[in-house]
Amino acid sequence: MIQKLKGPLWLQVLIAMALGLTTGLLLAPSGAGILSEHAVGHVIPWIALPGNIFLALIKMVVIPLVFSSIVLGLTSSPDPEFLRKAALRIFPYFVATTSELPNRNFLAACNAANASHRKPLIAAATRAD
Repeated sequence: MIQKLKGPLWLQVLIAMALGLTTGLLLAPSGAGILSEHAVGHVIPWIALPGNIFLALIKMVVIPLVFSSIVLGLTSSPDPEFLRKAALRIFPYFVATTSELPNRNFLAACNAANASHRKPLIAAATRAD
């Protein structure tokens, strides 16, 4: 059975960051070079998999939580006029901020601002359609 980690949370986070940095430096061909560039291309997706799953789960929970909070907040008012005015202001903002278009536009703007660099500052995630 896994023994419970002891110590404050901030210390655990710092230790995890140091372990991640050390692992990255050891595996990177430009770091210690334990793995070749070809091997890194095969290993990195497997190392990134737990983090990607965790972020996908957070996204899956956050959007319905925010939507239900807005709906419950709006329906708690007994005044129908307030409900109409608030819904007309809040709903478009919610749709605009949770869509992918603003995120892609932000990434494109960041990359355009740093066009003098060889590599993009922020790489957009690509999807296989």
